[in-house]
Amino acid sequence: MIERDMYLGLCEGSALKTHFQTVHFRYTPPQYSFLPGLLEIFKSKIGNHLNESSYLISVSVRFTYLIQELDEMKESKRVLIKDKSIQDIDIVDDRLEDIYPDIKNLPFGSDQECIESIYLACIWSNLSEDIIVDSESYNDLNPQHSNHWCITINNILDKCEYKLSNCLNQYLNELKKTITVNQLIGQANSNSSHDLNAEELKLKSLQKLTSSGSAARKLDQMYSMGSNIVEKATNKMRILNINDTILPIDKGFLDFIMDYLFPDANLRQSNVSSNQVINKVDSSDDFFFKKMSLLKASSLKNDGLLNKFVICLNLINQLGKSAALAQLWQEFVLELRYRYDSAVLIPGLEGDLKKVQSEDSMKAPDLSRCLLHQKIQMLNCCIKKKLERQQIEKEIEQQIETECPKNNSDEDEFFDCEDEQPVIAEGRFKQFGELTLLRKPSEPLYVPKTQEPAPMTEDMLEQHASVLLNLGNNDDASLLRAKIQSASLLSDMQAFKAANPGCVLEDFVRWYSPRDWVQVEIKETDSDSNEEKITKKYDLSNRMKIPGNMWVEVWENAKSVPVRRQKRLFDDTKEAEQIFEWLNSLSIGQIIEHTLPIIFYSSIYTCYAEAFNLELSSITESIFEAMIDKAIKITRNNDTNKYQDLVNYIKSFEQIVTLMKSLNAKFKNRKAKIADADMEEVENFLKKLLKQSLDQEFCQINIENGAHSVIGLLISRLCRKKNSIRKPKISRYLNEYQSIKSSIDVSEDEEDEDAKNMNNVLLPFEKPFQREYILRSSVPRPAPYSRQSPQRMYCRINNIEFKLAGAFTEDTMFF
Repeated sequence: MIERDMYLGLCEGSALKTHFQTVHFRYTPPQYSFLPGLLEIFKSKIGNHLNESSYLISVSVRFTYLIQELDEMKESKRVLIKDKSIQDIDIVDDRLEDIYPDIKNLPFGSDQECIESIYLACIWSNLSEDIIVDSESYNDLNPQHSNHWCITINNILDKCEYKLSNCLNQYLNELKKTITVNQLIGQANSNSSHDLNAEELKLKSLQKLTSSGSAARKLDQMYSMGSNIVEKATNKMRILNINDTILPIDKGFLDFIMDYLFPDANLRQSNVSSNQVINKVDSSDDFFFKKMSLLKASSLKNDGLLNKFVICLNLINQLGKSAALAQLWQEFVLELRYRYDSAVLIPGLEGDLKKVQSEDSMKAPDLSRCLLHQKIQMLNCCIKKKLERQQIEKEIEQQIETECPKNNSDEDEFFDCEDEQPVIAEGRFKQFGELTLLRKPSEPLYVPKTQEPAPMTEDMLEQHASVLLNLGNNDDASLLRAKIQSASLLSDMQAFKAANPGCVLEDFVRWYSPRDWVQVEIKETDSDSNEEKITKKYDLSNRMKIPGNMWVEVWENAKSVPVRRQKRLFDDTKEAEQIFEWLNSLSIGQIIEHTLPIIFYSSIYTCYAEAFNLELSSITESIFEAMIDKAIKITRNNDTNKYQDLVNYIKSFEQIVTLMKSLNAKFKNRKAKIADADMEEVENFLKKLLKQSLDQEFCQINIENGAHSVIGLLISRLCRKKNSIRKPKISRYLNEYQSIKSSIDVSEDEEDEDAKNMNNVLLPFEKPFQREYILRSSVPRPAPYSRQSPQRMYCRINNIEFKLAGAFTEDTMFF
């Protein structure tokens, strides 16, 4: 629709009067389509009484050329139809990466074109009317001769749909759902045809209880043989009464996801290399990782197990809604359960899995990460502890077999019991330097094998602190609090006594707390000379000698018990079951809540990677820092209501990257043929376009030297349409610009060679999309003897309108 801005008015002052007049048509009168007709109108308005040679009309012209209009972007990869069920996605060949959607990256950007149109304006200023020829058949105004070019970009960033911000909004919408996974899936499959009866379930349970180490030993054998096949939890779903034929996610697609999450459990053993490339940030970018490490999420490099799982969870939520999300979550928990039962460590949590397997001590959960990450780390601690216990049992069995050889004698042997049994040291780890026991100087002091402190997640620490605070402040509460806190101390004392028979508390203090074994000065009187002598010796510190000291009481109550026969400080079985109970009890909204820090970390990582690949760090740095600061506060405080602010930041990133990709596609394509020496100037020009386009819908940038600049030559190539180039016309323009290009051989069979040779030749463009004229003069009005006054008329001509706007001044003193 055309905006018909009409102006009519009068301005009077200083003995001059100016009339403002406007003419607007929806069509262009043929006789006024070009400059001669417009000059005729202008001359008629300023006065026919004047002689044409007595005054001069100055003409300024601007021709606007349409470089590109809005076109729908072609899809570069297969996109699933939203109303299509995930069950329709099935395996048709081995190239799964071409069949299934991208599960390695979050969607980013927009499939819509964000630039509506690009215009080039060529300007000629203050030309004399008698040197311009502007008609339908011929025109002197060649754009290549103009030294003043201006490019205009009209963007529609606010009207585009952005994939990452949209899917995050959809993900946040699931927060309100309180339905649990079991309600979505478990009850719907209660009548499965694959149900096992109760006797079969009991039998399987008993088999697991009676063969605790068999699964791990079998897996060790499989790994030693070079096999990395681990039985999938999907095959265990029959035990849980789940019929996979009515679930929203197809089994093939589900196996494809689980194989990606757990590569060591790949059932398909596919040799096809993945075509899906993961967006990554340079590992040497210290600024980025230093900032991102403050977020309470998961893996810093976005390649951890939970990062990959949450990306898949987001994709499944888009395709199959809550039921599909619940199915993937249950499959993930089943895989964790199977790995715990089989004593197989969970990959993707602490970096290199082989390094974790070789470490003697278990790594406590990282409290700087999110709670879900801590829970899975705790589960890995349980598996690590289980493996250690199985290894100890295996060593004991081997020791018994070596110490108790088979006796082939048929006669029984009997021995008399000795009055005093010798005390045997157990649980020794290594000798503690050159120290010896105080009461047995000939016996070295040994470091015992001890239990590691029980690892805790942040919710366990809060619960433990709450229990201690609720005990009160009386003497009984203080005693109970001390006993709770001294459980680890009691275990270490028992292990020390077992490893060092005949030891005393002082021996334990020398190893466990060297600061409490201090040097003291004692004054003694010599009986012979009655002189006082100062001798130095080591003794317990003053705090150890306080009456009722907890260390003394614990030492007196501690028995000689090696670590293998002690009560476990860290009950891995109990903790693992509590973790699985917690994972299975989560509702859909709670699953989303616990995965929000991870998915927003991956989203920010994706934004930075996209901007980094396009070298837009200087433009996005301020937005990135503001987004990171906001994300740190939200993830640390677990404020789910503020995540929408992060979505807005991410949308801004998507707009920047989408616009830059669109500009690159238009100005850096094969048709542009940019030389390596000019690439830097072109990139700086595009970044300048990007900055101004982000601030306003209509962006205008002047191009210095017009067609003779690097940017001008680039635009000339982009404006040239292949269909409009004809051989005779080319030859004529080649002759015209002989000084620029000496000679070009034009062959009818070599169109590509023609285009190559014409890269530096200045050819006229197509017809302008819009023509604008400004006519100026200074003449006496309304009479020949009046004072000279300024006269001005503006004209705009295009396919849909014809508009004139004049400001005509006359003298009111001498009229």
